[in-house]
Amino acid sequence: MKTYSVTFVSPSGISKTIAIPADQPILKPARKGGVKMAASCNTGACGECVVRYLGEDMQECIDTHENSIVNEQELAMGFFPACCCFLLTDGCVIKTSQEKEWYDSMESQEK
Repeated sequence: MKTYSVTFVSPSGISKTIAIPADQPILKPARKGGVKMAASCNTGACGECVVRYLGEDMQECIDTHENSIVNEQELAMGFFPACCCFLLTDGCVIKTSQEKEWYDSMESQEK
């Protein structure tokens, strides 16, 4: 089974690099690998598992085609639900626990 190496960074700056199977959404294997990530629905409907890609071009690193909750503008800012998105390559860096920041970005879009 193909895996991709990804580094998760917590809000406090602690990082952990683990391998994620290419055929699985990011959330479950990340949690199994010891990354603390919130989640409740596991279907991409609630937004609790929203994380943020820290890089230049998310489309090269993260497959978001099953996402239904984060809009295009928020995707462009790097936000995505970890429960229904897949890795496409090695070396991605993802900041965890971004639900509040994502909600804040939605509020600023409404203004």
